[in-house]
Amino acid sequence: MQKRPSTLSIISSLLFLGCLGIGFYLASHKAIWIDEMYNQIVSVAGRSYWKIIFVDPKSGDGNVAPLFHFIQKVVTTVAGYLTKPEWLTQQEVYASMKARIVLRITSVMSMSAAVVAVFYYFSRRYSLIWGIYSFLIALASFMVWAFWAEARPYALFVFFTTLQSLLFLELLVGQKGSLKRSWQQLCVVHVLLASTAVLSLIQLCSVCALLWLMGERDWKKYIFMFLVPLSIGLYYYSLTPQFTYYFKEGLLQLLNASFSKERMLIAIGFLVLWGQAFFCSKKSWKIFWQEMNAHVLAKTSMVYFLYLSSVLVGFFLLFLKFKMHEDFADGFQFPNRYFISLAPIGIIATTLFSIYIWQAQQNKVGKVIVLLALGGVLIVRLIKILDTFLI
Repeated sequence: MQKRPSTLSIISSLLFLGCLGIGFYLASHKAIWIDEMYNQIVSVAGRSYWKIIFVDPKSGDGNVAPLFHFIQKVVTTVAGYLTKPEWLTQQEVYASMKARIVLRITSVMSMSAAVVAVFYYFSRRYSLIWGIYSFLIALASFMVWAFWAEARPYALFVFFTTLQSLLFLELLVGQKGSLKRSWQQLCVVHVLLASTAVLSLIQLCSVCALLWLMGERDWKKYIFMFLVPLSIGLYYYSLTPQFTYYFKEGLLQLLNASFSKERMLIAIGFLVLWGQAFFCSKKSWKIFWQEMNAHVLAKTSMVYFLYLSSVLVGFFLLFLKFKMHEDFADGFQFPNRYFISLAPIGIIATTLFSIYIWQAQQNKVGKVIVLLALGGVLIVRLIKILDTFLI
């Protein structure tokens, strides 16, 4: 007998269709701009599938990782949308409704799937209320809306980062029977991440280091989890043009677009509560950690906090690298989109930390205050984002 789809699966499917509707609405009301058309003409239409994978080191592209370009070539070929170099100077092409939709199919589907995947995970693992909360946090994220309908690799990067984080959490809390499958799936996601964006090496190294520290010491397991995707990432890094940049914004401003100040405060609030629990226990760190391992939420929240912190450190080092060679004369303005993987990481972290903060309250009054505070911050942020992109 065929199994009926669960209520959660039905809700998730409806949300995905709704997100597709929003994405294509944004796509239809947003003219193609030159970076999207340049990417399509030079990196997609101008190359064979073979040359997309094995890139000419003199290609001049900022992101030479091939997966997005490969998918775009499949989509535009199937859709019969052929682009020509002379279109870079023909303004009517940028207003074309067909171009707006076809070129952005990959991004719209990727961002929609990422948002719904977060909802599904927290609904299944915790409750439908927390799933809805995570969904609203995603909708209150600037980078989600900014790249929901843009024909560049960023939405695909967000999607695979989301899968990476959710599979990482599953490895921390999953049952023994599902651990092998989650590990295999994460290996595949790491290869896809490395093939989508070179910057994914930061989060790839962070996840593997934490898994090793958490006790998974079989080095053979890291051949496909770490060494293969690392090799792919380093190969494409070696082909990446070395640009110089200048900075109009400081590090915190650059991070704020992907991981807002409110979410940073929630993360700090989580750390304070976790630290308070440690000091009040009056136990050694080792004993306290062993006891916390028995509490799924406490364990996963802290490990994910360490993951978030390690990614932030990685981006700080990246910032320093380019800041040390800042060039106002010939450089490009350093873009906040380089930190876009912090958007899905921040969405998941904020949801986890919010659940922990709420559960840490010992009485109903405290729980109500926390819910009002979290809800108030979310609503204000959501109104601001919707006002920017829809109204």
